[in-house]
Amino acid sequence: MAVGAQGATSSQISGQQILISQYMQIKSKNLFLYYFGVLKYDDASGNSHETQFCIYLSNPDTKESGICDSFNDLN
Repeated sequence: MAVGAQGATSSQISGQQILISQYMQIKSKNLFLYYFGVLKYDDASGNSHETQFCIYLSNPDTKESGICDSFNDLN
């Protein structure tokens, strides 16, 4: 497990435990693993931006990822 500088929160640890318990279903392609998120940041000029992203594990055997057909948006 990789943990950032601030450490893992209890909800992150809980999510990881759920993911581990469902690993065989993901590996056998009975469940799909998706990650959705929003990244908010200010650029060098001080302008605020927001990026929405969605990626998924398209092939558990090769660990190949894919990009979702929707939800991905930059501004």
